[in-house]
Formats: sequence, C-alpha cells, structure tokens
Amino acid sequence: MIVEIFTALVRNALADAGGELPSAELTEVIEEELALTALAGAPRQKVDDVLAEVCARGPVIAVGDQVVDLTVAAEHQAFTHQITEDEIHADRLDLDADLAVLARVAEADGGLHLPDGAPLRLVTDRHPRLGPGGSTRLDRSLAGPAGWLRAFAPGSVVVASAADGFLSLRPLADDEAQPTDDAVGALAEHLADDLLAAAAEANGGDHAPLGVEELQAAGLVDGWFEPGPDRPPFGRLLDAGGWERSGNLVGRAGQWERHGELERTIGVLARHGDHLEPAERDAILGVIDAFEAWRTDPSSTPDRAPLVRLHRSAEAALCLEEELVRADPEGTDLVGFLAAFDRPAGTVAAVLDTFRALASDLAGRGEEAEALLDDARRAAPEWFPATEARAHLHEVRGQAQEALNLLQTTRTANDGELQVLRLRAKLANASVGRNDPCPCGSGRKYKQCHQGQTLLPAEVQVTWLLDKARAHVDRLGPLALTDRLPARSDLHADAELMALDAVLFGLGGLARFLDARRSMLPADEVALAEAWLADNRPGLYRVVGGDYGDRVSTDDGTVVLVDVATEEAFQVHGTDRFHESELADVVWCRLLPDGERWWTSGFARTVEPDELAIVAAATGADPLDLHRALLGLPVSLRVDAPDGAPLVTATASWSVDQDRETVEAALDQHAERHDDHWELADPGDPDGSPGAGTIRLLLMEPLDPELLDPELAADLDDTILSQRLLLASTDSIPSRGRAMDLVEGWFPSAELHHVHTVPLARSRAESQDEELLEMLYAIAPDDLAEFDDLDDPDEGPPGG
Repeated sequence: MIVEIFTALVRNALADAGGELPSAELTEVIEEELALTALAGAPRQKVDDVLAEVCARGPVIAVGDQVVDLTVAAEHQAFTHQITEDEIHADRLDLDADLAVLARVAEADGGLHLPDGAPLRLVTDRHPRLGPGGSTRLDRSLAGPAGWLRAFAPGSVVVASAADGFLSLRPLADDEAQPTDDAVGALAEHLADDLLAAAAEANGGDHAPLGVEELQAAGLVDGWFEPGPDRPPFGRLLDAGGWERSGNLVGRAGQWERHGELERTIGVLARHGDHLEPAERDAILGVIDAFEAWRTDPSSTPDRAPLVRLHRSAEAALCLEEELVRADPEGTDLVGFLAAFDRPAGTVAAVLDTFRALASDLAGRGEEAEALLDDARRAAPEWFPATEARAHLHEVRGQAQEALNLLQTTRTANDGELQVLRLRAKLANASVGRNDPCPCGSGRKYKQCHQGQTLLPAEVQVTWLLDKARAHVDRLGPLALTDRLPARSDLHADAELMALDAVLFGLGGLARFLDARRSMLPADEVALAEAWLADNRPGLYRVVGGDYGDRVSTDDGTVVLVDVATEEAFQVHGTDRFHESELADVVWCRLLPDGERWWTSGFARTVEPDELAIVAAATGADPLDLHRALLGLPVSLRVDAPDGAPLVTATASWSVDQDRETVEAALDQHAERHDDHWELADPGDPDGSPGAGTIRLLLMEPLDPELLDPELAADLDDTILSQRLLLASTDSIPSRGRAMDLVEGWFPSAELHHVHTVPLARSRAESQDEELLEMLYAIAPDDLAEFDDLDDPDEGPPGG
C-alpha cells in the first residue's frame, strides 16, 4: 500500500509541475509533504527506495535525472503507426513498436476510451520462453469493440493521440508527409547516436535490452524525437537503425544472449531475495539454469551440485518449488529433467524425490507423487517438505486423520490448519453405535447407512472441497493465472478469497484441479465439483430473508437471497458470510449447488449503490474485470447509460447574462426545481433513439477572486469567475449534446465556456487517487512496517 500511496503523491507533485521534475527536486517536494505526516523525518534513502519502486511501475518513469509522468508528457502528442491487416481483423491495436508510451498511459487512470466513451482494454499477452534467450515475450495491445479499426486500410499510417482518457485515431492525409523508406533511413541515421545514448542511460550501461517506451520517452523528454504526423512510426526507425525488438523490449544485436538468464535471475531475486541467503539463492538459480540447459539438450547430464546444496535449507527448496512451477506448469519437461539425476542417499535423495513428486503432480499423476513422497520420507523422515506434501495428498483423499498425524510432526500445536484438521478428522470418524440413528439424518440405522464410510456435515464437505481446490492452485498454479490478478490484498478483507474465486471459476482453475485429482477425490466430492462447474451462479443478490431488526437473522442456518436480475429466490447456507449484512443489502457472491442446497464460494461482498452497474456489467465480462470491480479498482468495462451510450460524466457550462430571476424563471418553465438544482428527463434524439436519462442543471453565482486562496485564484480565469454560470451534467455524450441544444435554445445569448467528459473508469481512478492521498495523512506510526521493511538497494530489488 505504501507504494500505491507514494505513486499518488508523486503523480500529484508532477502534475503541479507540468509533468516532470528533476529527481532531486521531486524528492525535496515529497519530503516537504511527508513532514506533515507520520513519515516526517523518514530517511532520505528510504524515500529514494520508494521513488525507485514508483518509477518501476505505472506511468511514472525516470529519464536521465528527470522523473516524468507519461500521462502528462504524452498528452495530445501525435504518434504515427502503420496499421496491419491482422490488427484490423483482431480488433486489437498493437502498442509495442510505435505506441509504447500509450501502453503506459493505458495502464493508468482507468485506461483509454474511444471518442464515444466506450472503453478500450489493455491486453498483455505473455509468451514464456518464446523471447530471445528463452525469455518471456510480452506483447501489449488495445482491444476494442468489433470493427473499430475497419475504417483504416491495411498498410496505411494512422495518427494516434491521447488526452483526458480518450484515444484519437485518424488516417494520415494524402497531403501530409509520408514515411518513405529513404526518409525513414535518413532519420534513423540522424538519430543513431541519440538512441544509443538514451539506451545506455536508461539501462545503466549494462547493454541489456530495455522497454521501447523508455526510448520513446527519452526522445519525448529530451527533444531529439518529438512525435508528430510528420514523423515516421517509431518501430520503422528502430528497424532501419539495426535495433531488434521482442514484444515490448528492444536491443542491439548481441544484447539478447544473456537476457533470458538475467530475467530468471531478476525474477528469483524479486520473489525470494529478501528471505534467503546468497548461497541459497545461488543454489536455486543453479537448478533453474541446469533445467533450461537440459531443455536445450535433453541428452545432457545436469549438474547435481546445486540440488545437493538444497538439502541444508528446506525453505530454499520450497522457493525452488515455486520457480519450477513457473518454469514448467505442466511438469512435462520437469519429469524428464529430474529423471536424469542418479538417486543419491539420505536427505539429498529426499530432496530429489520431493521434486520428482512435484513434477508428477504437475503432470496429473497424483498416485505416482504419493509413492515418491513415501520414498522421500523413508530416506529422510526429517525432510519436512516431503511430509507437508504427503499430508496434502492425504487431505485430497479425505484422509483427515492421516494428514493430521503427519502435520503434527511439522507444525506447532496451535497451528490454525491443524485445528481445522482435528475437527474434520473427528467428524470423518463419527463415534456412533451401530444401531443408533445415522448422523446424516436419513432416519436409518448407522450400520445400514454410513458405517464404514466418511460422514461429514454438508458445510464441512463444501468448505473442505473448496480448501482442497484453493490449495491446489496455491501450490501447483498455474501461476500464469494468479500472476494476472492485481496483488492488492489491502483493498478488501476477502481479497484473497476473491482472487481464488476468479482463478477457480473464471480462469479454469477448478476444472484443472478436478482433472488432476479426479482419481484421488472421494466420489461424492467429484460429483459436487462437477455440479459446481456446471451450475455455479455468480451475480448480484438482494438480501431479503430472516427479518431480525435491521440485521439478517440466521437462526435457521440459511439466508434468503433474490437474484437482482431475475428475481429468483435462493435459500443459502453458510450464513457466516452474511453476519454483517442488513436487509435489502445487495451483495455479490457466487452460489454453488449441492443437491437442493446452495452455498457461497467463500465470501459475499456488499455492493454500494454507485457500484451496482459496474459490478453487474463485470459479472458477465472477463474474470479479471470482475475481480478488479470487486476490489473497487477501475475497470476498462463498458457500462451503458439509459440512452444506450457508454456511461460517462459529461458536462457543459455557459455564462448567462440575464439576472438570476429571469434565468430561474426560464429553468422553472422547462425543468423541475430541487433544493439547489433543476432536473429534466433527457428527451432523446429526434430520430427516436432513447433518452431515459436525467439532465441536471446547476446555476452558480459569480465569485470574487479576492475571497479565494491567491494560488488557486491565479490558476482560474477571472472572466469566468465574474459571470453567472449555468452547468449541465449528464451521463452520456449524446445526452450532453441534447442538453446543450436545449440550454442554447432557452438562452440564445449564453456563451459556451467548456465541454468536458470523464469516462466512468477514469472518474473512479481519480477518486481512488484522492483516497490514497487522504490515507497518507491518516497513517499512524504503528502502520509503518511496510515502509520500514523496504529493502535497501544493496539487498535486491525494492519490495522483495
């Protein structure tokens, strides 16, 4: 959260400065602001560390000794791009070659939108091992509605610019300078030294590939390549200058050889550098490098030394597990690589067997993993990663007591997972006489019903199956799914459950779990998981059942929910999810079927009125959009206003020279007066298209600049302040146009001063930035652990 707060603070300071500041001056501005907070007196090095982290994310970037907010620096700049037939057919505009700076802009402030307010989606495609040197290739593009690029001819040059959250695209006119090969070559030769110097400065002289946007930003800030319609597409300049590009990265020939290795090294340091010793990190990197070398030549014999060193550090071995899952999520290559080692003795054998079990598990061979883990435990009973993994597989089979017996040797007595296992073991082995009624409630005797079978209360079975699926995702991934979700557990108490819900039900995680574990799960759990896959119901529900004052009564163990969209009622079990709900609250949850019963997938998120339309639209959209919406983050998602146009905040204002009584009389004639404003129904267009929205009108009296703060007054237009203003607000761009026609018909002499539109996602992003800045001043000294724990530069990347 500290980095997010600092990002808002830095961007606010840069906006006041026109978009860029020398880094030393920016640090001084930040320290002056921090002097008003609990961070007063923070060490300069810590402030610099956080600023470095801010510059590694989002739209803020370091260019030489300047810190730049690209959303400001790139505003209204005209970038040229040669559009391809593939882009037109895929409805996706490639950003990496020519429009890389706009990719940074599209990541911030709610993203970019079409002129009508329709959102464009920033898409990042990850292609592991397809980049040079076995690196990950990242391709970024803007996806829009069907046909949005069909107005352009394949091969034509378009001019793209961004301002206020909107993307403008137009074809290069015939009378404008065309980027011929000769002109591109000449300009590439002219800029060769500038490009080399900018690259050397950006990557600290280590001659590594760097982001295309870093070169573009350097040209933009330093002035040696100012975008414009008369400039050729940036990617063509790079090609003509002998640069090589892989997705969003660019480099010179010969710079890619060690890029894949460096990428792996940096990733390991970022994920594990703060909790492992250098020798442990070296051992992990040694195994990963040996794996990649074996992949290149499977006939080779891998070096066993790094693997041997891991037997002294179970924590390092667990970290290596995560890296191997990242490297080979299907386990296909990993099985062969680990089989290439001769099995040693003792703890080293246990280490190897545990990794072989992991590979088998990734490949969907759980029974084989069980046997390997048993071998590992026999070779070294003290090697706890094998014990933990074996206990997990006992849990998968529903063998709670066996799992408990193992985990009691590796966990403390008050461990939370042990407590849950003890309860499940007790329930799974009911102490019931043969002739007593069966605890399942069937009415039959225990010996005639469930004797000899696992018997769990329905709520325990549902919770346990969900826990098994979540544990599978946590350990075996694929991490490519979980990595796509924003890591913002600070935003909501149930953020982790929300993320796992998105992976399991939105991104295919539950189906993968069932495929991998079908042969090991109890038959009734297989049937339950299949029912969840087929009939789970995500949506918005109104709490209507169990009246008990203002709260929901859950005395009978159920809550009645009504689907907001269909009015269908559901009696839902697992009422601990609703203990804070009030009658008539609207919640988002995923309902899971269990015969005639319904359960949630682990959480019920109360949805505020201003979020309803967004969450409703997100429920049927991309799972990542839904997850962002549930976290309260801005979403590049179309939500329609009542007239069918994209929902926005659209305003226009006029100065009216009549006296107030005359203006009010005219407004009373056409609109309904409220306490401080007027409203009227949007009449729709003359062609019959719907209105159905509301136009809101506000009349503002002239202001005396002398009554304002001098700095604020200096930034405002005195001529506007001194006039009576009429402001019209609507929720779509067409509705604003209709409002303008009405107002200008009522007041023909009114002078239009401004027309402004804020897309929905952008307005939410602005609100979030304001909340982050407010949080800065609310930080208490006891809340500073995250700031204090930031790594020093010598200890690895900030944030670990």
